[in-house]
Amino acid sequence: MNNWSLKPHSRKNTSTGKAFLPGERILSIIYMGNDGIMHRIDIHDQEVLPTDISEDQVIARWTRVLKEKEAEDKAEKQNMLQSTEELFLSLYQDADTAVLPENERDILKQLLGLMLERKRILKRVGEATEDFLTYVHVPTKKEYVVPLKDFSVEDIEKIKEQLDHVLR
Repeated sequence: MNNWSLKPHSRKNTSTGKAFLPGERILSIIYMGNDGIMHRIDIHDQEVLPTDISEDQVIARWTRVLKEKEAEDKAEKQNMLQSTEELFLSLYQDADTAVLPENERDILKQLLGLMLERKRILKRVGEATEDFLTYVHVPTKKEYVVPLKDFSVEDIEKIKEQLDHVLR
């Protein structure tokens, strides 16, 4: 299995091309483009969604504050992990979103859950059933039930193709 992690946040506003400044709040959005491929944009949290993206295309969104440069390398790794965590959590917050087919969404939850378990952000609780695995999100103590799917290399490749623009 690939060890995927989200691309680091952009240093520039996707809409304007202007560099973000330390202390600014940045909104990251992952959406399904009209081309059928997932894309990511990073904009100021006060900006409106670009007109070529509709709300029903949005898969996940989160905000963060840009940190100072001196801690950039460490912060960049932390940001990648945080982005992975926030993507996982947002898949549960926006559970009614039909942008991704349910099977792909469930496989994505399972893969991200495994990655976050390795990083000790999620902790497995109880025994896995035939269909589900329960994790506790360590920082919040909230439980997440992750569907267990039998997936093939083709399934992973299909999801990987979709995530090429948001994963490295």
